[in-house]
Amino acid sequence: FVEHLFNMAPFIWPSLMLLATSLSSSSSKHYETAVEVEVCLSPGCLGDGASSTLSRLKAYAHPSICVREGSCQSLCGKGPILIQNPDGDGSKKRGRKVLLKFMKDDKKLIPFLEGLLEEGEKDETNRNRIPDALIEGYNLIDRGFHAFDQKSFTEASQLLKAGIDKALQPAKIYGSDMEWITRAYRSLAESLVGQSTSTDDNDDGNLYNSAMEFLEKALVINPEHETSYALLATIHKARKDPDGEYEALVAMFALPCMIRDSVSVSPRPTREIENRRRDLGFRLQKLKQELQREWE
Repeated sequence: FVEHLFNMAPFIWPSLMLLATSLSSSSSKHYETAVEVEVCLSPGCLGDGASSTLSRLKAYAHPSICVREGSCQSLCGKGPILIQNPDGDGSKKRGRKVLLKFMKDDKKLIPFLEGLLEEGEKDETNRNRIPDALIEGYNLIDRGFHAFDQKSFTEASQLLKAGIDKALQPAKIYGSDMEWITRAYRSLAESLVGQSTSTDDNDDGNLYNSAMEFLEKALVINPEHETSYALLATIHKARKDPDGEYEALVAMFALPCMIRDSVSVSPRPTREIENRRRDLGFRLQKLKQELQREWE
């Protein structure tokens, strides 16, 4: 049985990808990139909050606006700095300009994005305006991330769930980049696991079950994210479920990104990720040996 499961690993990821595609196809629509916006991620701008600005822009941006990382503009101390390329081609220098400085919050970012859409053709579905529920949900989730970083797991789980409930459907309709929703599901699952360490044993099972449900939703949105599988394996391990832990690790190591990294395709993973993969690889082999003995 275990050997058969291991041999089936390459088929697990395609099944998840097919499921994600089928669920999202009804609301997805192809848009040509009308404009490209870069966020400077130099050390100075990162200190000014550029990482938060990049995340917020990706969540709020209409699919016709490409938001990506940018290079230093030598305006340290005035960040976050945004650079617009009206041709939607980052390789062209003509037309590139620094738009605004100190781009940190919704008061500046929302008018900026909606202004870009007004410069182009109006969308027939009136998507040129960012949905209020999406904005409200994002801000709840952002507060949840901060609570999670402070290890306030109960508060974090409440904020993250409220934010997802508020923003999920508007984000799908609007065409938002869904990675922030995926991250919110993962952080929600981790918050529930964190709560399990401070509750009665009788509650642990319910918290773990809820955490697994949210991870499954994260994997439907992005079935290629190895962190979700790693966390899923951790939960199965805490529940003393070696079969579930094994299946999660097999699925993780079957991901195309893991295959690409194994042949040293740039960009290389960080040292932290490499160490985690090595440890989980050892754990996978140990589980395989243990499960094989049980089934012999």
